[in-house]
Amino acid sequence: MFCVANQGKKSSWRAKLASLLLCDADGKRLFPTEADVAKLGRKSAKALHEIWQAGHKLLMITDEEIEELEKN
Repeated sequence: MFCVANQGKKSSWRAKLASLLLCDADGKRLFPTEADVAKLGRKSAKALHEIWQAGHKLLMITDEEIEELEKN
């Protein structure tokens, strides 16, 4: 949804994913605003990719599940 909403805009999908994955021990997002996403977008792609990998591992979502969600 983020990608569709921001089509043609200079937006970092990696930063948006990181903002959705990073939270405190109570599950409260650490970077909840679009301004926070913009700040995260200035971080290296490598660092944001590592956050995605850690979140993917913790959530234990398989590639097949992601593909099925994309279809829907």
